[in-house]
Amino acid sequence: MQKALFIHGLNSDENSSTGQIVKTLLEKYGIELIVPSFDILNPEKTLQEINSLIRDLHISTIVGHSMGGFYTLASLNGPIKIYINPCLLPAEILPALIGDVDQELIKIFRRLTDEAFRNIDREVRITSYSIFAKEDTLFSFYDLFKKYFGNRCRYINGSHKPSKEDLAQALDFALNLIKSDIKCFLKEDEVLGKLLL
Repeated sequence: MQKALFIHGLNSDENSSTGQIVKTLLEKYGIELIVPSFDILNPEKTLQEINSLIRDLHISTIVGHSMGGFYTLASLNGPIKIYINPCLLPAEILPALIGDVDQELIKIFRRLTDEAFRNIDREVRITSYSIFAKEDTLFSFYDLFKKYFGNRCRYINGSHKPSKEDLAQALDFALNLIKSDIKCFLKEDEVLGKLLL
């Protein structure tokens, strides 16, 4: 059975309602979703934990919601990456969400964000897709995502925490599109394609 990793957002944990929805939706693909708790405001430690899980558990798919979207972007390349209302620039958003933020923490987030965007290549684009809710009042990085990933994103109805119904169709579309693109990529680059499938 393939394994996927869910990365929750700020002020959330392994009981994330979005994580539980995604877990149910991925079961039909025979994918087991692991939903651990992370210390979202400790980026270096959290990124190290995520990358260890990717390697140790042979994670094939990462789904990141909100601040989990940043960690999805910054994590090891290789797995399929699905973003749900991702916070792609945490250094800009955190002060508005939590008020007074340690400037060292902001510097760490900026450095990790810069590294993550520099590591986006063709393989990462092909294996990535983002879902944005039209009524998300916290933030939207739709334009930034589109700048780096092209049309590999779509809007759905709903708010920052989308409902199962709103998420189901978009997640299904994202997984099928990525798998189709990987198969095309396999024809072009047999070695890399085999690694992705």
